[in-house]
Amino acid sequence: MPDVELVVLGVPLQTDVCREVVCGYACEWIFDRLLTYPSIKGTTRVEWTLHPRFDGAEPYTYQLQFGRTGNPLANDWVNVGGAQVGGTFLLDTVPRVYGKFQWSHYRLLLTPATADVTYASRPQTLMGRLGKRDWLRAKETRRLENLRLQAEAGADGYLLKRRHFGTPCDCLDELTAEIRKPQHETCYGTGFVGGYFAPYPCFYVDMGLNKHRLHLDGDRGSVNDEPVITGRAVNDPQVMSYDVWVEKDTDIRWIVHHVAHIVEIRGLPVVVGLQLKQAPFSDIVYSFPI
Repeated sequence: MPDVELVVLGVPLQTDVCREVVCGYACEWIFDRLLTYPSIKGTTRVEWTLHPRFDGAEPYTYQLQFGRTGNPLANDWVNVGGAQVGGTFLLDTVPRVYGKFQWSHYRLLLTPATADVTYASRPQTLMGRLGKRDWLRAKETRRLENLRLQAEAGADGYLLKRRHFGTPCDCLDELTAEIRKPQHETCYGTGFVGGYFAPYPCFYVDMGLNKHRLHLDGDRGSVNDEPVITGRAVNDPQVMSYDVWVEKDTDIRWIVHHVAHIVEIRGLPVVVGLQLKQAPFSDIVYSFPI
């Protein structure tokens, strides 16, 4: 594949209307639909259709990529096989999941014949495949929920996707693999070098009411235990336990403890409820740059 610029999230440029988008996926309309047919031990098939109005110069070159976070800005995306000229599907013959949780995400890269830009599709999870009618329902539900969150109910922030894979940190115990330095700046207490992936911007959360009680505990002294706060968000990218949400206006960092599905369509979680706990200001997560 040629050395070209990858357009995932837009940046304001006068010369390219596709990159005038500040929040959201730039030019996502190009990929009308991305369908995944997962097979845990076999071959996963990824099909796509392009929007009829897309008029890039043919032939198109496609590259399938695999990642575990659903964050388009993460650096864990890897190519699946080689690039393909033309076609409507690509295959992944490598088993990707060995536990009980489906981490897998796929996305498609498209490079027109005479373009200096490669377009990236919206990452697609393997948690459910919807028919046309249900897919349109999910798309509209996500749109309406985003409007509600951005217009009045939600607080703007960044989602930090925690690293569960990668290069193990040298602070891990060699025998038990336990983290010996929770405040280690190399892994930010996660056990993997880097700690978190690049912040995903414009992630809105509808926060519940916060409560405080400063009191004297006979065993612990002066304490200010904060209860778990509930929140509501669109599950895009997919939110997982121990991810961190950073409130943009205050820089307060909230650790995700539990994720509950509020709106599901055919088993696919579209809107989720979050249980969040504020990280103390002494936590190393506040050192992670935004």
